[in-house]
Amino acid sequence: MSRTRTLKIIFTIKEGTKSYNFNLPDAEGKIINMTDLRGKVVLLDFWFTGCANCILIQPWLKKIEEKFKNDSICFVSISTDKDKNRWLKSIKEGKYTTPASINLFTEEKGENHPIIKHYCIMGYPTLILINKDGKLSATPIDPRVDDGKQLISLIEQALAKDKYTSKLPVNYSRQAY
Repeated sequence: MSRTRTLKIIFTIKEGTKSYNFNLPDAEGKIINMTDLRGKVVLLDFWFTGCANCILIQPWLKKIEEKFKNDSICFVSISTDKDKNRWLKSIKEGKYTTPASINLFTEEKGENHPIIKHYCIMGYPTLILINKDGKLSATPIDPRVDDGKQLISLIEQALAKDKYTSKLPVNYSRQAY
């Protein structure tokens, strides 16, 4: 791997980096854009049909979705399947996604879709947390490792940070003294 490619990977996943502005279809064919989700914390979950770990992570994601169901957060499930009918069947089976998720499809481009390349997705499932400003907040660890504690904490921090900063006076400066 070239040095330029390595530096691009490091920069792409850095906290505070602007999220990729995708345009992906949902199961009904409606195009969803990242800017449509602005103002909410967004958890992206990348998966594909046949991925055993993508199935195994779902019980933890369901618990986390339930915990935050009344908060300003969207759970977005992005499939890299190369066959639309297979993707739709997987959604209906409910093994890879949850009913509360926004299910999106990489339009049969699989790992060649620009969103996959932008985030340098190399394994599945991959989770990416985006703040309300549309910037990368974190790439959490698999919630099976710690029973979802880190992911819950990251989501709570993203939600609390937004609540805290929205209460600051207009002329407030974050400058360190």
